[in-house]
This record gives sequence, C-alpha cells and structure tokens, in this order.
Amino acid sequence: MYPGQPGRAMVPDFFGNTDTDAYSDYTSLNANKVTTCDDKADISAYWLPQLRRASGIVVPDSIKTYYKK
Repeated sequence: MYPGQPGRAMVPDFFGNTDTDAYSDYTSLNANKVTTCDDKADISAYWLPQLRRASGIVVPDSIKTYYKK
C-alpha cells in the first residue's frame, strides 16, 4: 500500500523469499534464492496483515496460498 514506508499502514508478516521487506523489488528478490516455502524453487515474496489479539501477535506456523482463476 505504501512501498518503502514501513509502518505507515498495517503491519505485515512476510513469507517466502527471506529478503522480503518494504523496500523489496524485483532485483533484490531475484538476487536472493533463499525461501521459507516447501518448494525451494519458489523464491516469490508473500505477505499478509499481521494478526493480533489482546494476548499478543498470532504467529502462524504455516500458510497455504493458492490462486483461483
């Protein structure tokens, strides 16, 4: 929503490419081949809004992402 301006909108959790942050671009992501994905060939970057409860941040141990056409 606000590239290069972390903390301006929501707090995101990043997954996939381990170099993913508010300043990521094609060049920086393509240069890093390390991923948290099961499929080690998937160096894409994923993010979703951080989930918070009164007791604190909910830290997911996995996510499943799919696209439907």
